[in-house]
Amino acid sequence: MNKVYSAKIGEFLAEAREQEKFAFLDKNAPFLTDERRRKIQFYRFPDDKVRSMAAYGLLAFALKKAKGIEGLFELSLHEEGKPYLRDHQDIFFNLSHSQNAVACILGDGEVGIDIQEPFDYDEEMAKQFCSEKELAAMRKDNGNCSRIINRLWILKEAYTKYFGKGITVDLKEIDFSSEDMLEKEDCSLYAIEKKDYNLAICVRKGTKFTEKEVYLNKYNYNLYDLFKEN
Repeated sequence: MNKVYSAKIGEFLAEAREQEKFAFLDKNAPFLTDERRRKIQFYRFPDDKVRSMAAYGLLAFALKKAKGIEGLFELSLHEEGKPYLRDHQDIFFNLSHSQNAVACILGDGEVGIDIQEPFDYDEEMAKQFCSEKELAAMRKDNGNCSRIINRLWILKEAYTKYFGKGITVDLKEIDFSSEDMLEKEDCSLYAIEKKDYNLAICVRKGTKFTEKEVYLNKYNYNLYDLFKEN
């Protein structure tokens, strides 16, 4: 069973002063591996550091909740760049974060996930990643273009992340112009619309998933309590 978790972090980013964000980062830093600490330090702006910390914290929450795994965990990269758990290679995961939200999926086989706040339709942007059939579908359903393009973007991102391809793939070559194209030979794709963000996941064909929204605990005492259930 695949487990999907997502959380909004935009309120904290908008309301916290810069010193509060650095305090949040410092409080959780001791619970990071050296590799993850370096990754977070790489970011220039505190908001980006918080997003990276939150994504890692959501993975920690998911591992504890779904697999009973606590403590430090090292991440490594496959040759194509997809991350994996060095000491738990039988557990597959994928992370995503947007401006104001984070998402994580755990599975017993390959998985991919993407999260994104809704954005307005822009035809020039659409031409950068949509197939000709997808563009034609949006022109035909002109009043629904924004919803369609949002859906296409996250589906394509989740699909490429499932295979670990990322930006090496020409997204225009991936066509999701009809619902039956969400069922591939070895995987299935799903789009989930939330009030403030949209999610897409890609999982092994024939497997099921559960999806749950959790909440940032900004008063947490350690990284493993960074998120909580309602």
